[in-house]
Amino acid sequence: MHDHPDAWPFKEPVDARDVPDYYDIIKDPMDLKTMSKRVESEQYFITLEMFLTDVRRMFANARTYNSPDTIYFKCSTSCWNPFSQEKFKQAFNLVAKFSSNYVEIFNQTDLH
Repeated sequence: MHDHPDAWPFKEPVDARDVPDYYDIIKDPMDLKTMSKRVESEQYFITLEMFLTDVRRMFANARTYNSPDTIYFKCSTSCWNPFSQEKFKQAFNLVAKFSSNYVEIFNQTDLH
């Protein structure tokens, strides 16, 4: 997901200096950096649904805040479309099976 060509808007948290009203509108922000931290701290081992919820939230936030004609909205659609729940389940199962190397497996799993 991180390497998807349209993932660039999601790699870091939204900077409030660049988008002053973002956090007034988006109350539960999500980004790939935060998700990576959660993977590293093993927070996603509780349930796959937590991971899927964060992915959905990240893209939904982009579509909520931005109008359909913006690059950010289009990137969220482009990144979300290639994903299926089955691919997430496969990645999650790999991570759980090889938990000592889960960050490396997560980063190498083809989710796009």
